[in-house]
Amino acid sequence: MKNRFLIALTVLFIYSGQSFASSNIITDVKYAGTYGNGDIFIVLKAPIDEPGCAFTYSNYRIDIVATHTEAKNWLNIAMTSITNKNKVIVRTSGCYNGQPTLDNTKNSFFALDQIKL
Repeated sequence: MKNRFLIALTVLFIYSGQSFASSNIITDVKYAGTYGNGDIFIVLKAPIDEPGCAFTYSNYRIDIVATHTEAKNWLNIAMTSITNKNKVIVRTSGCYNGQPTLDNTKNSFFALDQIKL
């Protein structure tokens, strides 16, 4: 019994320090915009496999807090993707309001791809 407890504690310790993120997803942006409080939403055509999110609305949408330092840059990338018909490459890391989000680490990114629709 003691050995099982130690093994379980060791496994918990190993996984507690790891950061989980979605896969690298290449997709199109369906639409993007802002809420009244300034938070940003970006809706993709492919689902996001971010672990641990409740997917309050759908697993196709990224929500970004308005105060994030890169929020406006990511909204510009989304709008450029729609206007120029470019695909985007995205990897989310974490959840915000139950939706996948982009955090302040290198675990997440949002970029234009060279591939056209």
